[in-house]
Amino acid sequence: MPPLSSPLFYNISPTPWGYALALMSEKGVTFLAFDENKINLETYREREAPFAKAINPDSPQADWVLALKTWMPQRQTEIKLPLDLHGTPFQASVWQALREIPYGETCSYSELSERVGKPKAMRAVASACGKNPLALLVPCHRVLGKGGQVRGFRWGLSMKKALLEEET
Repeated sequence: MPPLSSPLFYNISPTPWGYALALMSEKGVTFLAFDENKINLETYREREAPFAKAINPDSPQADWVLALKTWMPQRQTEIKLPLDLHGTPFQASVWQALREIPYGETCSYSELSERVGKPKAMRAVASACGKNPLALLVPCHRVLGKGGQVRGFRWGLSMKKALLEEET
């Protein structure tokens, strides 16, 4: 969640994987959540970001929502949206490494640990993946366990498997 001092805007839209809640600051997309039930996302937003305002159709954030809606069904190309990520320097390094995993490719937690220069920090890397606030935009679903096992995904293993299947 971004700092409370930042004005936040939100949108809930249907996607191929249920509904998505997008939270956006004036700087960029800051949080993306998924659920099959729209009411669950509305409840989550009311609890976690009660100060967020619905996106004004004339705002830059409305353009970002349109870009997300257009991009999500295909996702083969990189989306050029401003991101407003908040995390520790280590988390930021992991999230940047995730963004460098090409569409249709995967890596293991140990490979990702190597990429961020912390070869023994597989658990910390997994934790940073789990705290990734921008599923799909920061593609943590492309990280697999040993032997290619599909492990942990904040939005459920069935969604992770579906995303991986779509990318192969």
